[in-house]
Amino acid sequence: DYTFLGYACKKGHTEVVRYLLEQKGIDVNAGDIQDRTPLQLACIDGDFEIVKKLLKHPDIDENSFGIAMGELTESNSFELRQWNSRVWIGALLCKRGNFHPSEYLDEEKDQNLIASICEHFIAPKKSARSVQQDPA
Repeated sequence: DYTFLGYACKKGHTEVVRYLLEQKGIDVNAGDIQDRTPLQLACIDGDFEIVKKLLKHPDIDENSFGIAMGELTESNSFELRQWNSRVWIGALLCKRGNFHPSEYLDEEKDQNLIASICEHFIAPKKSARSVQQDPA
């Protein structure tokens, strides 16, 4: 029910992910049976190294960054190691997508995660996508 890449991301097989990303024709955005992309699966698992590799792929869908950001809050039972990975993953997604974490996370429910992400990454106050230029 997973693609090979999705399964490798879900299980944390970094070297397999690296190998698959080097293959011609790999669909880095292919969803599983629940339509979760490899990036989402890596975020659910909190695997920073795999997320980094996926974000470097030239075909990664930048529109998926916000959905992936939402996966960082799916589990309420974080171990400290998982928490730190999720903070760094959130900072990486914000940097790559040029958005503030509060654009995709709930400002009340996720305020600690948002604050921690902002500490590690000076996030833009507003997304470059949401700021309209003053014509004057």
